[in-house]
Amino acid sequence: KKKPTITKERYSEIVAQVWQYDQNKEKLQTFKNPDYAKELLATAPKWLWVEASRKSITAFRELTTYDDKNKSLVIKIRDYSDKLISFKHRRLYDKKWMTAKETHPNSQCLFYGLGGDTPTYVVEGHHDLITGVLLGLNVLMIPTVNYKKFTDEDILYLSGHEVVFLPDLKRGDTKGIATMNLLCSQVSHGIVLSYKRIFDLMDIKFQRDSLDLSDVVSNWSLGLNSLKSVMLYAVDSVEGDLI
Repeated sequence: KKKPTITKERYSEIVAQVWQYDQNKEKLQTFKNPDYAKELLATAPKWLWVEASRKSITAFRELTTYDDKNKSLVIKIRDYSDKLISFKHRRLYDKKWMTAKETHPNSQCLFYGLGGDTPTYVVEGHHDLITGVLLGLNVLMIPTVNYKKFTDEDILYLSGHEVVFLPDLKRGDTKGIATMNLLCSQVSHGIVLSYKRIFDLMDIKFQRDSLDLSDVVSNWSLGLNSLKSVMLYAVDSVEGDLI
C-alpha cells in the first residue's frame, strides 16, 4: 500500500489556500492584469496564447491558479483520483516551481488528454506540461528525471496510444535520455524523439546548453498548426531511437 503523500490536516490547508488563490479569478486571471500577463508570457509566447484553442485554455485554467500577493502563477497538483495534494509556484523567493511545504507530489505523473487519436507526448517538468496543454497535445508529465517506473495508472492512461518520449537535452548530461529510454521500454508502442530532430526540421540550429518543449515553442514563429505538423512529421520519420 502506498504511503499517503499528505496528511489530512495539510490537505485541508492546501484546499483552503488554493480556494483563496482562486478568488476574484475572473478579475485577476486575465491579460488585462499586467502582473498576470507577465507570468503568462514568461510561460509561453504571445502567439500561442492567441492561437490556443478554447479547450486548451480551459484546461490551462483548470490546471493553474494565481497568487496575487506574490505575483506568481500556481500549478495545482492532483493525485490519480483527482484529489488536490499540492501546488507549485512558478516562481517564489527567487526560485522556480516551489512546492507547497509538507507535500510530496513528485512521486507521480500528471497527465492531460485533450482528445483525438494523436500521440501522447511524455515530457519532463511542469513548464513543458503547460506548454503541451496549450498546444492541444495529449501529454503525460514525469515529475523529475529520477522517475524510472510507470505506475499502473500511468500505463492505463498511455494504453492504446502511440507514445512519444521527449527527453530534455542538456549538454554533457545523458540522464534524461536514459530515463526516457527506460520508460519507453515499459510501453508497447513508444518511441524516443530528440528535440534536436524537431529543431532540424524547423531549420533552426541547436545552439543551446539545454533544450525542452517550451524552448521549441519559443523558437517557432509560424503558428500552432504548423508546429504540430512538424512534430507529427518528426514522429513519423523516426525509425527506432534517433538519440
